[in-house]
Amino acid sequence: MGIRFIFGRAGSGKSHYCLNQIKKKLDNDKNNKLILLVPDQYTFQTEKKLLEYIGERALLRAEVLSFKRMANRVFDRIGGRTENIIEDSGKNMLIYKLLKENMDNLHYFNKISKKQGFIGVVSKTITEFKKYNIAEETLINKKEELNEGELRDKIEDLSFIYHEFNDNLHKNYIDSEDVLSLLAEKLKESHMYRDAEIWIDEFTTFTPQQMEIIKILGKRCKRV
Repeated sequence: MGIRFIFGRAGSGKSHYCLNQIKKKLDNDKNNKLILLVPDQYTFQTEKKLLEYIGERALLRAEVLSFKRMANRVFDRIGGRTENIIEDSGKNMLIYKLLKENMDNLHYFNKISKKQGFIGVVSKTITEFKKYNIAEETLINKKEELNEGELRDKIEDLSFIYHEFNDNLHKNYIDSEDVLSLLAEKLKESHMYRDAEIWIDEFTTFTPQQMEIIKILGKRCKRV
């Protein structure tokens, strides 16, 4: 168990090194999973590289996954999948409904909420909260630290909208941004990737959600 770092400048051969390591692992007689984890937009390109470099035998034990693909694999195996994932248009409609119904409960955003583009800003803000693991309690605690003023009113309104959004959403749907948080919880319960070896490539940075998954994999897997 543990995490290993491969350093090098752009174009110095880090990706090739990962593929070569996978090829060597395929030559041994073990049967553990070999996974190359890349961003969503690189999965097809990386699968093509893997097949070109190693050949069809790569399909026997090696697999190219993104974080969301990994979530689908885990949900299929141990449960947790939900078909009702809300899209951006649905999120915007829900936020519009919540703002309209709760106008009198807002302090700072009461009038601003009627302006064009405000719903999109709220939707993006909620997405950022989830990507960076900012819970409703985090906003409430931050509000309590502040004296009276605009910032406190803004945070109070945001925490209220965030709570109402989650409360109404989770009755029938799941936000696409909740998928990785759910994956982290399922990975803690599962031994699906015990003794697996994972290579992570092509990312420029990681969100806290992704970092949490990497930490769990580092404890579960033979090596990351």
